Amino acid sequence: MPDTQAAAPSFLPFFLAASLALAGGFADAASFVLLGVFSGHLTGNSILSGISIVEGSFTQLWAILTAVGGFVSGTVSGVLWRRRIGTARGMALPLALEIIVVGVGVLAYENLDASLRDYGLALCLSLALGLQNGVYATVGTSKVHTTYITGVTTSLLNTLFYGPEQSAAKRHDRGMFATVLCSFVLGGAAGAFLTYHHGVLGVFGLMAPLLIAMPLCCRFFSRP
Repeated sequence: MPDTQAAAPSFLPFFLAASLALAGGFADAASFVLLGVFSGHLTGNSILSGISIVEGSFTQLWAILTAVGGFVSGTVSGVLWRRRIGTARGMALPLALEIIVVGVGVLAYENLDASLRDYGLALCLSLALGLQNGVYATVGTSKVHTTYITGVTTSLLNTLFYGPEQSAAKRHDRGMFATVLCSFVLGGAAGAFLTYHHGVLGVFGLMAPLLIAMPLCCRFFSRP
């Protein structure tokens, strides 16, 4: 992929990261409210799988494993995409794919048999977040993840101890980590609210930050 990020206006990385993190938090909260699983959080799903085994809730366990498989598959696909596609449109296309996959997940939940619909939605949401996680591993000069915030929170806390003579890159990192953290929490609140009150149709709200991210992504990864 060509190094075009340095030429982008300084505000673009933060807006792009914020929109991606909004989507990440939204999807994670929505999947937990509707399905009791996380769509982008392997640590949480590992704990939930252990609880399901102890409780003998194997139907829930299969939903969790479906989400884990979807996220891992999406991440691998995203990494391969990022390494092979170097154009601005190519970097924005995964966002369009996310929207399509999310839409398929909602339709599957609405139309599949009750015994299968949870698996369909879990697979689609986790696949979408995995794709996002693999493609957008770096925003600007900062390595961030917009689908979970454990590492981002740790990185943000580390920046508090850089000392008074910080480089511009370190200050950029601090701002980026804080942006992702706040946006993820805000997206999670929105996802929980919409799905709690509107059910699976609330998942369509996830498309808003993804649609916002698409033109930002095109601009960010384009050559001057």
